[in-house]
Order: sequence, then C-alpha cells, then structure tokens
Amino acid sequence: MTVQYLLNRVPVPHGGPPIELDIDWACGAKTVKAIEDFQARWFAFKDGRVDPQGKTMGALLAYDPAPHQPLPPPGGTDIKNAGHAPSGIGG
Repeated sequence: MTVQYLLNRVPVPHGGPPIELDIDWACGAKTVKAIEDFQARWFAFKDGRVDPQGKTMGALLAYDPAPHQPLPPPGGTDIKNAGHAPSGIGG
C-alpha cells in the first residue's frame, strides 16, 4: 500500500506509472512493473523490489507530499486523493 501510494505521487516523466495504481495492498504485476520502471529511470538496476531502508524507498519518499502523515484506513476514505502519506514502511 505504501509503495503504491508513493508511486502514484511520482510524475510520469520521473518514472511514475502512466496509469494510477490501485492502492489495494497487493503487489501484483502492475505494481511490480511500476517499481521496475521507476528503478530504470533512477538506478542502474530494476529488480522490482522496494526494501524499507533501500535506495528505491529513499527515492520514492522524495515524492511524499505529506511526510509522516498516516494514510486513512482502507475502505473509509479515498486514499488515492487523501494527500497523506503512510506513517510506516510497508506495501
């Protein structure tokens, strides 16, 4: 969920997904592809992984519009447009 949220905040020219990801807690093929595309834009690797203290997460956090603010609970609020970032590392 965290990774999907942050990827959706990355502009397409900076390696963000051309079609916004569903924030659904599932790291499916679309999410992995978006991670790889982001990594290909910024790094010399694209392994589709986002480790909590790794380079990819560090780069994604630069796009966080509201650092240290928790996401609303799933199902309650439209988290794609909430303007709040996750408080913890996950997703």
